[in-house]
Amino acid sequence: MNRKYIVYIAVFSLLAINSCLREPDDEKKVVIRLSIPEADLPMTRSGENLINTIDVLAFKIEDDGTETFLYRSEATRSSGANYTVGVRRNNYADQRLVLIANARSQIAELFNGRADRWVGHEKELMLRNLTVELTNHWDVAAPHPMWSEVTINSSTTSITARMMRMTAKINVQLGSGLGAFQLRSVHVYNRNTLGRIAPNSNNIADEKAHKATPPTGATPTRQRLDYVVPPATPHAFWDAIYIFETAANRTNDFLDETCIVVGIETAVWGANYPPITYYRIDFINATTGAYLDILRNHLYAVNITQINGPGVTDPNDPFNPDNPDFGFRVKQYNLVTDDVRPWDMGAGSGDRDIGEVYYLNINQSVFQFDAAERNASSIDNLLTVETNFSNLSWAVSATQLSETTLSPDWLRVEPQGRFNMMTSLRLRVDANPNLTARTAWVHVKTGSWAKTVRVVQAGRN
Repeated sequence: MNRKYIVYIAVFSLLAINSCLREPDDEKKVVIRLSIPEADLPMTRSGENLINTIDVLAFKIEDDGTETFLYRSEATRSSGANYTVGVRRNNYADQRLVLIANARSQIAELFNGRADRWVGHEKELMLRNLTVELTNHWDVAAPHPMWSEVTINSSTTSITARMMRMTAKINVQLGSGLGAFQLRSVHVYNRNTLGRIAPNSNNIADEKAHKATPPTGATPTRQRLDYVVPPATPHAFWDAIYIFETAANRTNDFLDETCIVVGIETAVWGANYPPITYYRIDFINATTGAYLDILRNHLYAVNITQINGPGVTDPNDPFNPDNPDFGFRVKQYNLVTDDVRPWDMGAGSGDRDIGEVYYLNINQSVFQFDAAERNASSIDNLLTVETNFSNLSWAVSATQLSETTLSPDWLRVEPQGRFNMMTSLRLRVDANPNLTARTAWVHVKTGSWAKTVRVVQAGRN
């Protein structure tokens, strides 16, 4: 059952609240009910549901559908959970009210130095400048900036608005069948350090975000964000990881996708492995394999139900293609799917499996040849690939200099095509007629995982 955090805003003439409202006759009374749904399981932190301030930005709805800024109001708490704010009549025309919670300092900065007070500017042009920067962990006790918008007209007397947090939350837990394993750490990669408080309204439908609205020019950082799981709760890490929205498939390189790496301790693998190894978990569609946007006000609940092999020894290994252990006994698959639930739908109680832990192995990550040709009779040009994907294929391609350049004319991989399980491939290399060395890369891909093999051939001298 969902609990509702309800705030009533009585809207009426109050000159002390809004200096933009000059005449009492220019105002009307409206009651706005704000709801912030929260899940019963797991228990949410208080900071997720706090409302300390409410600011109202009013926009005129033009005949062509564009929305231009009119005025700003600051709501003040009158008693308990009641707020008051003044709203202009605007000649009884329709208005779009954008409600912003817990961001008064950012609102003030938005207007600072603006002689025109943004009046007449389009909504998206204005709101995209309303951002928050976060380079470290979110303070779990701090209130989350929130957004909503409603439409009022001359006959509106009351209306309900659903507030949406600008953050996404990630919870991780081990399933009940993993008693021999303990969750020790969670590491977040490729997160945005800058977030928009107000989304592009075109990305919202049915009171939910369906597409991320990252700030213009925001580039996720690969610098990881580390979380240590308290020893007292070694099987779950809830209500601690909050990040901003990120868009998927920005570069078509899985190394740039938002993901988490979990450190899991066990003695199951024996003395040949360290007690803690690491597994990468991606946020992808379980059916299509496509990466998902990280969306505001969504809870991503990762419930690990199976671990079929040891992970890697360093949490950075999934982001170092030159590491020979890259992808070793690969650490997938969650999946958090695209039906991940907003906080108001009790997503914390819903299971999300990571399924079987797959691996993708190659016999070596670097081939170094002299200038001579390598053909079907050579013995030093065999690339062996092994995976336990039983029903997913993988493919091999070769490129020169980078992922985006054309295939080299001097390096071929045989046979070509898509394969299953274990396959031996041969690197066919033409003799190098040049005095300088040359380099190319072979890419082995399966699902959302890839391994890169560097091929270096010396010059003829």
